[in-house]
Amino acid sequence: MTNPEAEQRRLCQLIHQNLSSYLDNNTSLLTKQTQKNLLISLSQVFTRIKQWIKEYEYNSHSGEDDPAIPIDYDDCSALSTLHSDDHHCLTRIISHLMSVLAFENPFVQHLTGNILVAIYELLVAYEGDWEVFINRVSLFMTYAIGKNLSAHMEPIIAEPKNSDIRLPVQIIPLKLKKSSCWSIPVALTRVLRNIMKILKQDFNSEIYDVYICLSMEMIACIPWHLLNDVSVVQTEESVGCLTRDVPLHSSNPQQKSKSVFKGNLLQFFCSLDENHDDVESGAVSERNQLLVCAVSNLIPDLLSWCLGEQGSSYNVDLFHYFRHKLLILMIRSMSQIHLDFDSLSSWLRLIWKYFTCSLVQQIYCPLSDLNDCLEDSPFGLSALHEKRDQVSPNHVQRLAIFLLFRCSFNLISLEGTTSCPCACAVPNTSFITDFNVASNCLSRRRGLIELHRWLQGQLHDNIFEDSVMYSTRCISFATSFLRLYIHEDDILFKMLLLLLEVPVYADRYIGEEEAHSTAKTIIFLVTDIFNPINIFHLFLAEIHYDQQVLLDYLISKDSGPCSAEYLLRSLRVICTSWYRFKEFPRNEGTTLNSKKRKLLVDCVDFEGLSSTLPVNHGGLSPLYGAKCKKEYACETSRRLSLQDAKACLLSLKESVENLRERDLFPYNPQVLLKRLRQFEELCLLS
Repeated sequence: MTNPEAEQRRLCQLIHQNLSSYLDNNTSLLTKQTQKNLLISLSQVFTRIKQWIKEYEYNSHSGEDDPAIPIDYDDCSALSTLHSDDHHCLTRIISHLMSVLAFENPFVQHLTGNILVAIYELLVAYEGDWEVFINRVSLFMTYAIGKNLSAHMEPIIAEPKNSDIRLPVQIIPLKLKKSSCWSIPVALTRVLRNIMKILKQDFNSEIYDVYICLSMEMIACIPWHLLNDVSVVQTEESVGCLTRDVPLHSSNPQQKSKSVFKGNLLQFFCSLDENHDDVESGAVSERNQLLVCAVSNLIPDLLSWCLGEQGSSYNVDLFHYFRHKLLILMIRSMSQIHLDFDSLSSWLRLIWKYFTCSLVQQIYCPLSDLNDCLEDSPFGLSALHEKRDQVSPNHVQRLAIFLLFRCSFNLISLEGTTSCPCACAVPNTSFITDFNVASNCLSRRRGLIELHRWLQGQLHDNIFEDSVMYSTRCISFATSFLRLYIHEDDILFKMLLLLLEVPVYADRYIGEEEAHSTAKTIIFLVTDIFNPINIFHLFLAEIHYDQQVLLDYLISKDSGPCSAEYLLRSLRVICTSWYRFKEFPRNEGTTLNSKKRKLLVDCVDFEGLSSTLPVNHGGLSPLYGAKCKKEYACETSRRLSLQDAKACLLSLKESVENLRERDLFPYNPQVLLKRLRQFEELCLLS
């Protein structure tokens, strides 16, 4: 049986033997030789702790009793006289490591952070005071961040509201009190994030519950409102430092560590907001929701701090990294909490304010644009956009557009709920089905306007002016839109699932009267471009109608659930709107711009049959001949699209059935097979 008190004394002894000679060093700078010796000592401590962890894991699996622990009590007492209280003992250990962490050396700080994570693993292994440990690290992080946020205020050391465990002020190292270096919060943020990673790998509901509670306490106690007013505190060792952000490659170490802290903090918050499948319903799940709410409330301040006026001073890569992480944070928050009308409206304003360059960046180019021939090439950018900082990376653009769509669709779906600010009494549906509702319901109107605002920036000219090419333009833009997401599976299926909320309307002609009706224009444009059946056809074309690609999606650990849901819901829409599925593409001149599939007139078609267009022998006018040629190409394209889609889905059904018979499918595909069989029946009837 393990004795936690003896274990902590042994840990005290290890720290004292290897690090005591460095604890009285009042300067935060190290000579080259001292740095070398300290790194060796830290490596020895880390190696020894990891060795103890392996011993405990081996003994716990083998059922053997843990060996007696040899302790030099005199040596241990020299470090601390508080061993009668295990809490104070562990606090002293962490305090001494904080003193080492105050050395302004990245290698020392990195290795010290690894030791703190190893101590957590050791405490969990022998069921020690891991709660006290997480609490102390959180408190020291609160202190370090508060120290940097304000030079005129002594940070309040946060204490848990419902805890009798106190953190004595006297145990805060003198070097930590004097230090205003952002590298200390950087290291502690990394420690807490690594602990979260360990929790994900080996989930423990009790530890996770404590972790999120302490994280909420830490977030509540840090004066985040000072983020935008923060300037680098001038210490004796940083006199003359600039009080504004400079690029990451600056020679100023304070500014470097501050920029790195922002990145680490965003990483930490993204880890907190990540959805954990192991979290069951109940008190732990409720506290997790509260934690996500606490983090989401900080998003306006974080956006201003990372992307505001100071953001122009970052190097380009760091600026894009901040944008990427902030978008991930907002998307994860939205997936776990419900935002009301005011919150969604506020978020939309923030999205347009900080991510305009990503939203207005074109994803669609006319066929005459030579940039189409240089896709994914650096030469594809026009001469006016040669600077990297004027171009938003594709992954940032994907996330920004998805977040805009998510907020807009959520606003549309608020109608008829208590979150809707107007007194609309129409039952909640997935999308607009009545134009009067669209004009009367504030939330729905706001959501549609946001979508239309983005589409106007992408399409520019009036798409309704040429009604003959209207459907062709819609399909062409939808293809470009889908290609933006096709190579990033996780966000691809999230967007596809979102677009399934768009209704499938019957064919109708866009007349001049309708073109001048704002409400109808918005609805028609959104529903025609993002028609779920058209999107599904285009999706199959982009994966070259390869059923193996669909199968890989379905059995993937990451994309499996989302892809299965998308396929199921799409098949349901197809089976209820079979006519629309058969008629794609339903207008003239529409061909799929697939790399492998391209319809060529007067050549051998996909089935290997000779395909010859009607020839003008003089009896038909050239205009009639051109019309016949266009109609024939459209009909051939429609027939081939339908046949390819049928072959792909029916082959998928056979593959899933074969895997299921051999018990090789990772989950029960019964519902999916039922939908595919229903699809097969419709194919046979047609």
